[in-house]
Amino acid sequence: MLGAVVRCGRASHAAAISAAAPLRAFSGLVINCEDADEWKGSENLFIDRFQRPGESWSWCSPPRGELPDRDLRPDAVVVTGSHYSATLDAPWVHATSSWLRTVVEDPACRTRVFAVCFGHQLLSQALGGRVGRLAAGGFRFDEERIEPRPLFAAMPWARGIAELSRAPEGSAGPPKVVVRRAGFESTVNGSPSPFADGRHATPPGPGSAAAAAAASAGTPFLTLLKAHEDEVLEKPPSALTLASSDKVPFEMTLVAPSAAAAAAARAATDAGEEPDWASFRALTVQGHPEFLRRELHSKILPGVLDRIETGLKERLTAEQVPECALHDWAVLEIANRFLRRDVA
Repeated sequence: MLGAVVRCGRASHAAAISAAAPLRAFSGLVINCEDADEWKGSENLFIDRFQRPGESWSWCSPPRGELPDRDLRPDAVVVTGSHYSATLDAPWVHATSSWLRTVVEDPACRTRVFAVCFGHQLLSQALGGRVGRLAAGGFRFDEERIEPRPLFAAMPWARGIAELSRAPEGSAGPPKVVVRRAGFESTVNGSPSPFADGRHATPPGPGSAAAAAAASAGTPFLTLLKAHEDEVLEKPPSALTLASSDKVPFEMTLVAPSAAAAAAARAATDAGEEPDWASFRALTVQGHPEFLRRELHSKILPGVLDRIETGLKERLTAEQVPECALHDWAVLEIANRFLRRDVA
């Protein structure tokens, strides 16, 4: 039977959380959809990154029968990746989808959701999108260069990290989003450098292509680590595309509470006006910006080395992980601001 148990942070015991329980100034919930033994404790990849002193962050494991109370409305929700498919016909998948759909579509709710990989697919499917196997087939594990759309740079949560770079006067071509190096220096909006504690990949060494990109004014792409067999084939009507790639059309999306709200936001941006940014409910990404170097080397690579190309194998097994470490941090910082309704 699916219960309403939510585990609290790193605590070893389970604590029931209900809508009647008083919430602190800011509360967060990680819905950890991965129950494989080697990923035990993986909810802390998000809790450690997002939690601030005095806040209440909890987690639950739907595959193990733990679900948030039906009426629980934390300030922030993170939906993780999983080795399961979002198309799995299982009670916990349906129950989690139903809860997320209610939270996102409830006009009175202020909860914001950040969903990665499986979470991105699950939420998209719950809101009317379609999920299926990769169009190219097989299992994809790679550093994917994804191209942000102009809407990505327009988001208030991306200020100082991304901006729109227009073509010089008289030249052809649409404006490009540039991910600025300034976003990767010591701090952005009070957040520490991703390399300060050594848990993330070290910055690329001199002479590498990644170092050249990082040393430049910016890059017209984001590089994210991808590990998936499914993808969002059709985005839900309430979602706007933030980024795409030549392999996956919906790499990142921004979700409004309804199709009408999404259409209004699209019309506003097309007219050069500011949409109602406060109305957006979810930010989703197909990649894994939360992975640290230790997870990559100890938990991921051993299981996929026989399925990836030699060049990628050499890059990822090296001491230094390429430029995706920089961009991972940029995506997490944008997500952090989005969940908190912060603007740089």
